[in-house]
Amino acid sequence: MRSFIISIFFILTISTIKAEEFYAYKKVAYGSEFYFNPINYYFNIAYDVTRNNYYFHQRNAWLNHKILWNRIKNPDRGVKQNGGYKKFFKDEIYGLRASPNYSLHLLGGGYDFRRLEQWYKLNGYTHEYIWALLTSLAATIGNEALETTHDVVQATDHIADLFIFDIAGRILFLNEDVLKFFHEDMGMRNWSQQPMVSTNQGKIFNAGTNYILRPDLFHGKVKPLIYATLGVMVGASYQINDLDSISAAAGVGFTDAINFKGHGQVGFFYDENGSLLSSLFLNTVDNLRLQYNLYPGILKFGEYSFGLMAGYDRGNHPVFGVDFLNLLGAGYKDF
Repeated sequence: MRSFIISIFFILTISTIKAEEFYAYKKVAYGSEFYFNPINYYFNIAYDVTRNNYYFHQRNAWLNHKILWNRIKNPDRGVKQNGGYKKFFKDEIYGLRASPNYSLHLLGGGYDFRRLEQWYKLNGYTHEYIWALLTSLAATIGNEALETTHDVVQATDHIADLFIFDIAGRILFLNEDVLKFFHEDMGMRNWSQQPMVSTNQGKIFNAGTNYILRPDLFHGKVKPLIYATLGVMVGASYQINDLDSISAAAGVGFTDAINFKGHGQVGFFYDENGSLLSSLFLNTVDNLRLQYNLYPGILKFGEYSFGLMAGYDRGNHPVFGVDFLNLLGAGYKDF
């Protein structure tokens, strides 16, 4: 734990250096970017893993945080009790199953840390790096706590995520050139979903964070697309005009990310200037045959623009929700 505290103070110290102005976050009133704020971010990150309802659930949230604390408070003991350091490095550092650590925690977590910093800065907060660190840390801890609801996730997974990849990602993206490379050259974006609370069950649904890479390799209207989530999809984007693009991708959604088991899924997307306006999924990882999200900027009710989602599961049970508040929507889930 001492090393973790030292690392946190290291981040806080070097983050006081003022970087040049480069905004990976844009304050717009449409699409997925409209939803990017600390509260919405927390729900999308913390409840991301519960999309896999084959493995994880939302019950006993505070107890799950206590279980997580007991697993990580002594990292050395946690590693030794779960196979030792040789197994730890094989599983969590250089093995195939370590790939989400690099894509979601190192790159995704570091990218979002800087976007949160810029959100706080653009909204008039001081000490924006500290607020961004605390927000991202709370969301990640929430996610790790929910992962304790299945014994397939061991202490070594939490230790690798929290003590190595999350810290390394935040330090890495403090470098302005790194942020600019991924945001501009690699076309990295956060295409988060629209988290809702079910009025009939009191549970969070439709939450999740998805990252895309869309590099301009061919300098034309068509760009390759990599979509990383609880699984991975690959496809292509077609640039309709200076702002709008449509995309399609196919791949696998992992119902068992540890053993790389899952099923095929397909996604279709429409975005404006990198902010996702609409998405349609077939055969999703959260047991839906169809999942449609329409983001703010298209439908309006007076002065207000709102988002909605609708779908049905493999048993043909419906799910739908509406978000007027830009924080957390409400809906109905019948399964």
